[in-house]
Amino acid sequence: HFTEAEKSQLFTTIGMGALKFFLLKVDPKKKMLFNPAESIDLHGFTGPYIQYAYARIQSLMRKLNEQNYSIANLSINTHHTLAAEEKALLLMNLQYETKIKEAAEQLNPAIIANYVFHLAKTYNHFYQELQVLNAEADVKDFRIALTQNTARIIAHAMKLLGIQVPDRM
Repeated sequence: HFTEAEKSQLFTTIGMGALKFFLLKVDPKKKMLFNPAESIDLHGFTGPYIQYAYARIQSLMRKLNEQNYSIANLSINTHHTLAAEEKALLLMNLQYETKIKEAAEQLNPAIIANYVFHLAKTYNHFYQELQVLNAEADVKDFRIALTQNTARIIAHAMKLLGIQVPDRM
């Protein structure tokens, strides 16, 4: 439950995120037409979609904390065979620095916007297809670490775009 002040802050965060993302996702050399309804679609190529993915990860981290699961001392087992969704998410994580360099060289924030959207989409697919909280012991820490890193990248990429990410939605 949110207080009135929390709701107001959340609405501002989501609204500004929707507007900024809608403008920044387009290559600066191209023309665009702003569509307010399209900009807030939680299932589309929008800021709120990415903000929701981040909030979902924060919810998962809170659940781990409630279970007294120590995320400070994750033991990563590198011997398990990666599922396709783990590979896809890991590859997306590894592309981040390259995407920042590309965006800087081309003076094009749309590169970061497109990347962070696809990262959130890849994470959502990973989360839907694989267990994280209830994963087998030998892969749980790896999936949690991958989830944490994905959240860190989403928050950083959105900050580069001037967009806040809420912990809850």
